[in-house]
Amino acid sequence: MEVAGRLVAFLVGFGFLAGAVGFVFTPDMVQSQFSIAATAVDGMGTLRADLGGAFAGLALFTFAGMRRGQARWLQVPLAFMVVYVLIRVGHLAVDGVTANGIRSTVVEIVLIVLLYGAHRVLSRADGD
Repeated sequence: MEVAGRLVAFLVGFGFLAGAVGFVFTPDMVQSQFSIAATAVDGMGTLRADLGGAFAGLALFTFAGMRRGQARWLQVPLAFMVVYVLIRVGHLAVDGVTANGIRSTVVEIVLIVLLYGAHRVLSRADGD
């Protein structure tokens, strides 16, 4: 189970890292996949720094949490994902339900389940 927990954490972290790389190096290509659009140069900076930085931070803490004895670091991306899904539900309630909104919510819930599972397995393996 420990290997599976580390593998899940690695795959989630790699997904976060891919998002970071996309927003930092090719924001013009990634923005449409997230239904956003930078309307000026400053917007590209927002995509790169704010969204790319958020994904990079999530990747960093996820990778930190997959190391032996360090499962507690998985609580950081887990907490962020819980906040994201709560705000997403608020968005759906206020702005209306869309197929993309449902898809994003499902992805966030799946990430919460994966991160929680990895945290639980690795905490037990680490004796926490």
